[in-house]
Amino acid sequence: MKKLINEPENIVDELIEGFIAVNRNKIKRIGEKTIVARTDTPIKGKTGIVIGGGAGHEPGSLEYIGKGMADVEVHGQIFTAPSSALCLEGIKAADGEAGIKKVPFEKADIIAETILDLIIKDLPFNKGDEVVAVVNSYGATTRMELFIIARKIDIYLKEKGISSFSIEVGEFVTSQEMSGISISLIRLNQEMKKFYKMPADRPAYKRV
Repeated sequence: MKKLINEPENIVDELIEGFIAVNRNKIKRIGEKTIVARTDTPIKGKTGIVIGGGAGHEPGSLEYIGKGMADVEVHGQIFTAPSSALCLEGIKAADGEAGIKKVPFEKADIIAETILDLIIKDLPFNKGDEVVAVVNSYGATTRMELFIIARKIDIYLKEKGISSFSIEVGEFVTSQEMSGISISLIRLNQEMKKFYKMPADRPAYKRV
């Protein structure tokens, strides 16, 4: 598939320049490096949050900078972890990570149930828990499909006695021409709920 780019070696620089142009009142570039930050960074009295990842997965992690979210993002080359001292330990960019099982392609409801069963067993989640569910498209999966999955998540969690406080749907971390979804469940307590409901303002996500 052909891409709307100029020179391949300039993709990340031009991506960041365009991102800054669109968000000039909120985001700044740190020198000539592939590092961007909130315009008000550093914030006195606040512990800074630094994230990083490879280009080609936008909006992750580039567009997770903003009020209530990260302060600084270190952007790597295409599908490549950024080589910088500012990166948090363990943050890397990868494509095609191995899963835990391989199954035939199924209907949306069956796929949602299969993923949820694995997640619920893993923590584990229990009857009476309250959660935030996050349904992420890897890029090529449409919002129509995401809403169908979200529907089943809501129904299936209720059957398990688990309450969905909120279901987030969108393209949070993508990969070029990659189909598929990820589902995440976040167990809430009163403290976590308070933080979740706080305002957040970044280019690809807002909560008021």
